[in-house]
Amino acid sequence: CSLSIVGLNAPAVMVGSTKMLKVGAKVFTIGAPKGLELTLSDGIVSSLREFEGDHIIQTTAAISPGSSGGGLFDETGALVGLTTFFITEGQNLNFAVPVEWVTELAIRSINAERRAEAERKAEMEQRAEAERKTQAKLKILAEKKAQAEEKERAKQKIQAEQKLLAEQKEQAEQERARAAQAAAVGREVAEYKAKIIAKIRRNIVMLPDIPSNVIAEFEVTLLPGGMVLNAKLVKPSGSGAYDSAVERAIKKAEPLPVPPDITLFDMFRELRLKFSPIVKHDRLPS
Repeated sequence: CSLSIVGLNAPAVMVGSTKMLKVGAKVFTIGAPKGLELTLSDGIVSSLREFEGDHIIQTTAAISPGSSGGGLFDETGALVGLTTFFITEGQNLNFAVPVEWVTELAIRSINAERRAEAERKAEMEQRAEAERKTQAKLKILAEKKAQAEEKERAKQKIQAEQKLLAEQKEQAEQERARAAQAAAVGREVAEYKAKIIAKIRRNIVMLPDIPSNVIAEFEVTLLPGGMVLNAKLVKPSGSGAYDSAVERAIKKAEPLPVPPDITLFDMFRELRLKFSPIVKHDRLPS
Protein backbone atom coordinates (compact mmCIF):
# COMPACT_ATOMS: atom_id res chain seq x y z
CA CYS A 1 0.00 0.00 0.00
CA SER A 2 1.49 3.42 -0.92
CA LEU A 3 0.30 7.01 -0.67
CA SER A 4 1.53 9.82 -2.89
CA ILE A 5 0.97 13.46 -1.86
CA VAL A 6 1.80 16.37 -4.15
CA GLY A 7 4.37 18.75 -2.59
CA LEU A 8 5.39 16.32 0.18
CA ASN A 9 9.03 15.40 -0.28
CA ALA A 10 9.72 12.82 2.41
CA PRO A 11 10.77 9.21 2.49
CA ALA A 12 8.13 6.55 3.06
CA VAL A 13 7.73 5.40 6.62
CA MET A 14 9.34 2.16 7.61
CA VAL A 15 6.60 -0.41 8.15
CA GLY A 16 7.02 -2.71 11.11
CA SER A 17 5.04 -5.68 12.36
CA THR A 18 2.87 -6.34 15.37
CA LYS A 19 3.88 -9.99 15.36
CA MET A 20 7.06 -9.11 17.29
CA LEU A 21 5.26 -6.50 19.44
CA LYS A 22 4.98 -7.43 23.09
CA VAL A 23 3.05 -6.03 26.04
CA GLY A 24 5.21 -3.47 27.84
CA ALA A 25 7.11 -2.42 24.70
CA LYS A 26 7.80 1.30 24.30
CA VAL A 27 5.69 3.02 21.63
CA PHE A 28 5.18 6.55 20.34
CA THR A 29 2.25 8.34 18.71
CA ILE A 30 2.32 11.23 16.27
CA GLY A 31 -0.91 13.06 15.57
CA ALA A 32 -2.74 16.39 15.54
CA PRO A 33 -4.85 16.51 18.71
CA LYS A 34 -7.13 19.54 18.67
CA GLY A 35 -5.40 20.52 15.40
CA LEU A 36 -1.93 20.63 16.99
CA GLU A 37 0.04 18.94 14.20
CA LEU A 38 3.01 16.63 14.73
CA THR A 39 2.32 16.18 18.44
CA LEU A 40 4.48 13.39 19.86
CA SER A 41 3.52 11.32 22.90
CA ASP A 42 4.90 8.10 24.30
CA GLY A 43 3.74 5.16 26.30
CA ILE A 44 3.78 1.39 26.33
CA VAL A 45 1.78 -1.40 24.82
CA SER A 46 -0.82 -2.20 27.48
CA SER A 47 -2.36 -5.17 25.71
CA LEU A 48 -2.97 -6.89 22.39
CA ARG A 49 -6.72 -7.46 22.47
CA GLU A 50 -8.79 -9.83 20.37
CA PHE A 51 -11.16 -8.01 18.04
CA GLU A 52 -13.38 -9.53 15.34
CA GLY A 53 -11.07 -12.50 14.78
CA ASP A 54 -7.95 -10.29 14.82
CA HIS A 55 -6.33 -8.07 17.42
CA ILE A 56 -5.93 -4.37 18.21
CA ILE A 57 -3.28 -2.58 20.20
CA GLN A 58 -4.08 -1.04 23.59
CA THR A 59 -1.53 1.62 24.62
CA THR A 60 -0.87 4.23 27.28
CA ALA A 61 0.49 6.66 24.67
CA ALA A 62 -1.83 9.67 24.82
CA ILE A 63 -4.56 9.99 22.15
CA SER A 64 -6.90 12.94 21.99
CA PRO A 65 -9.61 14.05 19.55
CA GLY A 66 -7.80 14.81 16.31
CA SER A 67 -5.23 12.07 16.80
CA SER A 68 -7.24 9.42 14.95
CA GLY A 69 -5.33 8.13 11.94
CA GLY A 70 -1.96 9.12 13.38
CA GLY A 71 0.94 6.70 13.50
CA LEU A 72 1.93 4.40 16.36
CA PHE A 73 5.69 3.66 16.20
CA ASP A 74 8.01 1.29 18.04
CA GLU A 75 11.40 2.22 19.40
CA THR A 76 13.06 1.62 16.00
CA GLY A 77 10.73 4.16 14.37
CA ALA A 78 8.81 1.50 12.48
CA LEU A 79 5.09 2.00 12.01
CA VAL A 80 3.25 -0.68 13.99
CA GLY A 81 -0.27 0.78 14.08
CA LEU A 82 -2.72 3.62 13.42
CA THR A 83 -4.26 5.39 16.40
CA THR A 84 -8.03 4.97 16.24
CA PHE A 85 -10.01 5.63 19.41
CA PHE A 86 -9.88 6.00 23.19
CA ILE A 87 -12.24 5.33 26.07
CA THR A 88 -13.06 8.43 28.10
CA GLU A 89 -14.43 6.52 31.11
CA GLY A 90 -10.94 5.65 32.35
CA GLN A 91 -7.29 6.65 32.03
CA ASN A 92 -4.78 5.78 29.31
CA LEU A 93 -7.30 3.54 27.52
CA ASN A 94 -6.10 4.26 23.99
CA PHE A 95 -6.29 1.95 20.98
CA ALA A 96 -4.66 1.53 17.56
CA VAL A 97 -5.33 -0.86 14.72
CA PRO A 98 -2.36 -3.03 13.61
CA VAL A 99 -0.22 -1.79 10.72
CA GLU A 100 -0.99 -5.07 8.96
CA TRP A 101 -4.51 -3.75 8.43
CA VAL A 102 -2.94 -1.12 6.20
CA THR A 103 -0.48 -3.38 4.40
CA GLU A 104 -3.23 -5.92 3.90
CA LEU A 105 -5.77 -3.30 2.87
CA ALA A 106 -6.05 -4.52 -0.71
CA ILE A 107 -6.43 -8.12 0.39
CA ARG A 108 -8.81 -7.08 3.17
CA SER A 109 -10.78 -5.00 0.67
CA ILE A 110 -11.04 -7.95 -1.70
CA ASN A 111 -11.92 -10.25 1.16
CA ALA A 112 -14.43 -7.72 2.44
CA GLU A 113 -15.98 -7.49 -1.03
CA ARG A 114 -16.03 -11.26 -1.26
CA ARG A 115 -17.59 -11.51 2.18
CA ALA A 116 -20.08 -8.80 1.27
CA GLU A 117 -20.84 -10.59 -2.01
CA ALA A 118 -21.16 -13.91 -0.19
CA GLU A 119 -23.40 -12.27 2.39
CA ARG A 120 -25.49 -10.68 -0.36
CA LYS A 121 -25.71 -14.01 -2.16
CA ALA A 122 -26.58 -15.82 1.07
CA GLU A 123 -29.17 -13.15 1.85
CA MET A 124 -30.63 -13.47 -1.66
CA GLU A 125 -30.72 -17.24 -1.30
CA GLN A 126 -32.35 -16.88 2.11
CA ARG A 127 -34.90 -14.48 0.66
CA ALA A 128 -35.48 -16.80 -2.29
CA GLU A 129 -35.85 -19.76 0.06
CA ALA A 130 -38.17 -17.75 2.28
CA GLU A 131 -40.16 -16.74 -0.81
CA ARG A 132 -40.32 -20.38 -1.95
CA LYS A 133 -41.50 -21.44 1.49
CA THR A 134 -44.02 -18.60 1.53
CA GLN A 135 -45.30 -19.56 -1.92
CA ALA A 136 -45.44 -23.22 -0.88
CA LYS A 137 -47.42 -22.28 2.23
CA LEU A 138 -49.71 -20.06 0.16
CA LYS A 139 -50.19 -22.90 -2.31
CA ILE A 140 -51.01 -25.32 0.49
CA LEU A 141 -53.40 -22.79 2.02
CA ALA A 142 -54.99 -22.19 -1.39
CA GLU A 143 -55.37 -25.94 -1.93
CA LYS A 144 -56.84 -26.37 1.54
CA LYS A 145 -59.17 -23.45 0.90
CA ALA A 146 -60.21 -24.91 -2.46
CA GLN A 147 -60.76 -28.30 -0.85
CA ALA A 148 -62.77 -26.71 1.96
CA GLU A 149 -64.83 -24.74 -0.57
CA GLU A 150 -65.38 -27.86 -2.68
CA LYS A 151 -66.38 -29.78 0.45
CA GLU A 152 -68.73 -26.97 1.44
CA ARG A 153 -70.24 -26.90 -2.06
CA ALA A 154 -70.72 -30.67 -1.96
CA LYS A 155 -72.27 -30.34 1.50
CA GLN A 156 -74.58 -27.57 0.31
CA LYS A 157 -75.49 -29.64 -2.76
CA ILE A 158 -76.36 -32.63 -0.58
CA GLN A 159 -78.33 -30.38 1.77
CA ALA A 160 -80.14 -28.82 -1.21
CA GLU A 161 -80.95 -32.28 -2.63
CA GLN A 162 -82.12 -33.48 0.78
CA LYS A 163 -84.22 -30.33 1.19
CA LEU A 164 -85.69 -30.81 -2.30
CA LEU A 165 -86.47 -34.46 -1.57
CA ALA A 166 -88.03 -33.48 1.76
CA GLU A 167 -90.09 -30.78 0.04
CA GLN A 168 -91.14 -33.19 -2.70
CA LYS A 169 -92.04 -35.80 -0.11
CA GLU A 170 -93.99 -33.24 1.91
CA GLN A 171 -95.71 -32.00 -1.25
CA ALA A 172 -96.58 -35.58 -2.25
CA GLU A 173 -97.94 -36.25 1.24
CA GLN A 174 -99.96 -33.04 1.10
CA GLU A 175 -101.28 -33.98 -2.33
CA ARG A 176 -102.19 -37.45 -1.07
CA ALA A 177 -103.85 -35.88 1.96
CA ARG A 178 -105.77 -33.43 -0.26
CA ALA A 179 -106.74 -36.23 -2.63
CA ALA A 180 -107.89 -38.39 0.29
CA GLN A 181 -109.80 -35.46 1.75
CA ALA A 182 -111.34 -34.65 -1.65
CA ALA A 183 -112.32 -38.30 -2.10
CA ALA A 184 -113.88 -38.36 1.35
CA VAL A 185 -115.74 -35.12 0.64
CA GLY A 186 -116.83 -36.49 -2.73
CA ARG A 187 -118.18 -39.64 -1.12
CA GLU A 188 -120.00 -37.63 1.54
CA VAL A 189 -121.47 -35.24 -1.05
CA ALA A 190 -122.59 -38.13 -3.27
CA GLU A 191 -124.08 -39.88 -0.25
CA TYR A 192 -126.16 -36.86 0.81
CA LYS A 193 -127.26 -36.05 -2.71
CA ALA A 194 -128.45 -39.64 -3.07
CA LYS A 195 -130.30 -39.24 0.24
CA ILE A 196 -131.94 -36.03 -1.05
CA ILE A 197 -133.18 -37.74 -4.21
CA ALA A 198 -134.34 -40.78 -2.27
CA LYS A 199 -136.30 -38.66 0.22
CA ILE A 200 -137.95 -36.63 -2.53
CA ARG A 201 -138.88 -39.83 -4.45
CA ARG A 202 -140.52 -41.23 -1.35
CA ASN A 203 -142.82 -38.21 -1.34
CA ILE A 204 -143.83 -38.36 -5.04
CA VAL A 205 -147.48 -39.42 -5.43
CA MET A 206 -147.69 -41.18 -8.77
CA LEU A 207 -150.88 -41.11 -10.84
CA PRO A 208 -151.74 -44.19 -12.90
CA ASP A 209 -151.79 -42.42 -16.26
CA ILE A 210 -148.25 -40.93 -16.07
CA PRO A 211 -145.89 -42.36 -18.71
CA SER A 212 -142.93 -44.23 -17.30
CA ASN A 213 -140.27 -42.71 -19.55
CA VAL A 214 -140.73 -39.01 -18.76
CA ILE A 215 -137.95 -36.96 -17.05
CA ALA A 216 -138.48 -33.72 -15.13
CA GLU A 217 -135.51 -31.48 -14.21
CA PHE A 218 -135.67 -29.04 -11.29
CA GLU A 219 -133.32 -26.39 -9.93
CA VAL A 220 -133.57 -26.49 -6.13
CA THR A 221 -132.23 -23.75 -3.86
CA LEU A 222 -131.60 -24.78 -0.26
CA LEU A 223 -131.06 -22.92 2.97
CA PRO A 224 -128.68 -24.12 5.73
CA GLY A 225 -130.43 -26.92 7.57
CA GLY A 226 -131.98 -28.33 4.38
CA MET A 227 -135.05 -26.04 4.04
CA VAL A 228 -136.12 -25.43 0.43
CA LEU A 229 -135.96 -21.78 -0.58
CA ASN A 230 -137.09 -22.36 -4.15
CA ALA A 231 -137.86 -25.27 -6.49
CA LYS A 232 -137.93 -24.24 -10.14
CA LEU A 233 -138.85 -26.50 -13.05
CA VAL A 234 -136.16 -25.89 -15.64
CA LYS A 235 -136.97 -28.73 -18.01
CA PRO A 236 -140.55 -30.08 -18.06
CA SER A 237 -141.10 -33.79 -18.50
CA GLY A 238 -144.01 -33.37 -20.92
CA SER A 239 -146.39 -34.54 -18.20
CA GLY A 240 -147.77 -31.69 -16.19
CA ALA A 241 -149.15 -34.09 -13.60
CA TYR A 242 -145.70 -35.65 -13.04
CA ASP A 243 -144.01 -32.25 -12.90
CA SER A 244 -146.51 -31.07 -10.28
CA ALA A 245 -146.15 -34.31 -8.29
CA VAL A 246 -142.34 -33.86 -8.15
CA GLU A 247 -142.60 -30.20 -7.16
CA ARG A 248 -145.01 -31.09 -4.31
CA ALA A 249 -142.70 -33.88 -3.21
CA ILE A 250 -139.73 -31.47 -3.03
CA LYS A 251 -141.65 -29.16 -0.71
CA LYS A 252 -143.00 -32.03 1.33
CA ALA A 253 -139.61 -33.65 1.79
CA GLU A 254 -138.03 -30.66 3.52
CA PRO A 255 -135.90 -30.39 5.44
CA LEU A 256 -133.76 -32.22 2.94
CA PRO A 257 -130.77 -34.11 4.34
CA VAL A 258 -127.54 -32.07 4.13
CA PRO A 259 -124.10 -32.82 5.65
CA PRO A 260 -123.53 -31.56 9.21
CA ASP A 261 -120.26 -29.99 8.06
CA ILE A 262 -121.28 -26.40 7.26
CA THR A 263 -118.23 -26.01 4.98
CA LEU A 264 -119.82 -28.46 2.54
CA PHE A 265 -123.13 -26.60 2.29
CA ASP A 266 -122.03 -24.54 -0.74
CA MET A 267 -122.16 -27.77 -2.74
CA PHE A 268 -125.84 -28.12 -1.82
CA ARG A 269 -126.97 -24.51 -2.09
CA GLU A 270 -127.95 -24.89 -5.77
CA LEU A 271 -128.96 -28.35 -6.96
CA ARG A 272 -130.14 -29.53 -10.38
CA LEU A 273 -132.16 -32.69 -9.88
CA LYS A 274 -133.69 -35.01 -12.45
CA PHE A 275 -136.65 -37.29 -11.67
CA SER A 276 -138.38 -40.04 -13.64
CA PRO A 277 -140.88 -42.71 -12.77
CA ILE A 278 -138.10 -45.12 -13.69
CA VAL A 279 -135.53 -44.96 -10.87
CA LYS A 280 -132.50 -45.40 -13.12
CA HIS A 281 -133.26 -42.04 -14.74
CA ASP A 282 -133.04 -40.16 -11.40
CA ARG A 283 -129.64 -38.47 -11.07
CA LEU A 284 -127.79 -35.32 -10.34
CA PRO A 285 -126.36 -33.71 -13.45
CA SER A 286 -122.56 -33.65 -13.39
